Amino acid sequence: MLQLIAELYNIKSGGTNIDNLNSLVTKAKHTMYRNIDKSINLRTIASSLGVSYSKFRIDFKTQTGISPLQYYILIKIEKSKELLLNTNKSQKEIAYELGFESDVYFNRLFKRKTGVAPGKYRNLSKNNL
Repeated sequence: MLQLIAELYNIKSGGTNIDNLNSLVTKAKHTMYRNIDKSINLRTIASSLGVSYSKFRIDFKTQTGISPLQYYILIKIEKSKELLLNTNKSQKEIAYELGFESDVYFNRLFKRKTGVAPGKYRNLSKNNL
């Protein structure tokens, strides 16, 4: 419903500005990648882009299909997969390197998003090479 209201407002105020939307989302993604090793505040990102958090969230989801937080989590998971396969770092080291609250939280989140625990992912992937 909220997205519909936002779309109606955009149409009434001159249509959607797809270039502006792309730029906003691209800048947000860039900020997320640059800060992949930290906890980030999405409200701060929205503010730095000159939009409200609700507009930022709606525009981001419209562009990507997922919320900014879910996108940020997914890029962290993808980076952790890369580290699991290409380094000998422990799961705990990877968790802290990517700014997760704890290795337990990292392990739980990794398993929820990929279907396997990080250690099992590393072993399965190395066995398939």
